[in-house]
Amino acid sequence: MERYQMLGIVGEGSFGVVAKCLNKTTGRTVAVKKLLDSKRYPVTVVREISLLHAFENDHVMPMIEAFRHCGYIYIVFPYMRRNLYMYLEMNNGVLTMDEAKICVYQVRTLGINGWRLETGQLRI
Repeated sequence: MERYQMLGIVGEGSFGVVAKCLNKTTGRTVAVKKLLDSKRYPVTVVREISLLHAFENDHVMPMIEAFRHCGYIYIVFPYMRRNLYMYLEMNNGVLTMDEAKICVYQVRTLGINGWRLETGQLRI
């Protein structure tokens, strides 16, 4: 974690927090998801990392790296000013029918039926 400087918290969830960070080596702004390395949900974390590592797709935010440090699991993504979660927040949780169709189509083209994707991981 030494190569990242935290700039602020951008999201919180049941599994952890997401921070906006600066990669001190590259100068790039990234989003770092920090999860407690717990035995309660290792399958969920492994599944998320496997899913993100497996896909290179314009509709899913690419994972830069994942690592363990001091009892936490960190997943690093490019920082994006807006994702589907943020878009839903700005629109009171509502998509138009056309927007919903586009989102469903994009997820279906990934061929990952049954996997759990979070709205924060989907690009719009």
